[in-house]
Amino acid sequence: QNILCETFSDKNTNREIIKAYMTILFSRLLESSSYEMFLKSVVKSPNISIVELLAYIDKNYLNMTLEQTANHFGYSPEHLGRILKKVTGKTFSALLQEQKFKHAALLLQTTDRTIENISEEIGYSNLTFFYKKFHSLYGETPKEYRNSH
Repeated sequence: QNILCETFSDKNTNREIIKAYMTILFSRLLESSSYEMFLKSVVKSPNISIVELLAYIDKNYLNMTLEQTANHFGYSPEHLGRILKKVTGKTFSALLQEQKFKHAALLLQTTDRTIENISEEIGYSNLTFFYKKFHSLYGETPKEYRNSH
């Protein structure tokens, strides 16, 4: 309700307030036992916690592979890839790439490090690819993103 009120209020919409409400909403959702039950029913694999899996990806995305992750959780890479695709709608590599670019965006906002240095930190030595992918995800170049945030 707060998100809708903030979005459709007569005054200017504050995106930071909406982001904060979204964080609270998703935190409450993750705490909910019914959400965990929903995930288990969708995946039909009671031995894996999707929340744990996504947290593991969030923590290790800079230097992990599907094979390593599958071994960590005791699944074949193919099976784990299917689970991720079914639950998130994204492939393992797409999830990793998304996490890497979120990290890059955060570094652009909070540091003065060069764009080339940030690109290399998240595993992209091809600066042209980094620029194109960043622009496709955020709608602006890394420099524009840094200046606007």
